[in-house]
Amino acid sequence: MNYAIILSGGTGSRMTGLDVPKQYYQVDGRSILSYCIGTVSALERVDRYVIVAAMQWRDTISGEMALLARTYPSVTDKFHGFADPGENRQESILHGLNVLKQIAKEEDLVLIQDAARPLTSGELIENCFAAAGRADAD
Repeated sequence: MNYAIILSGGTGSRMTGLDVPKQYYQVDGRSILSYCIGTVSALERVDRYVIVAAMQWRDTISGEMALLARTYPSVTDKFHGFADPGENRQESILHGLNVLKQIAKEEDLVLIQDAARPLTSGELIENCFAAAGRADAD
């Protein structure tokens, strides 16, 4: 099976002038994160996904997911849950992996996607999974 971890725990401290972390900034009536969720959840190759996000943003994310689910039912169907962010990116990834550990097997693949990269195409993600599936790594 294939999983995704969407990293949305950052504070966006390097981007000045916003009153929210950049992944929650609204573009055309949606947060940047919601575009990422839509792309990841719509892919047939992604079976389940986890969102790493601070507790204070989870209600906002859940509300956006409910709106997205009207167009993309897989948004809620594939959502496995939230993970707490860590002190840095590596810890955040670890927390996401720990949530997936409940359902994933050793041979499964996990994609790490940054929520602040909303233009990552489904084709690129598919290619990443395909390449990882061909890799000979233990």
